[in-house]
Amino acid sequence: MAIMGIEKTNEMEMKNLKLFMENQSIIKENERLRNKALLLHQENLTLLA
Repeated sequence: MAIMGIEKTNEMEMKNLKLFMENQSIIKENERLRNKALLLHQENLTLLA
């Protein structure tokens, strides 16, 4: 019985780690896209000036 609980805990920890890493990747991509959008906005302002 105790072994089953440990297996479930390990399974949940692995799922949690996978989701955490996926989330970190999304956050990093989001930051990259935000910076790109800012650069494009600045370029547009320059072209419109």
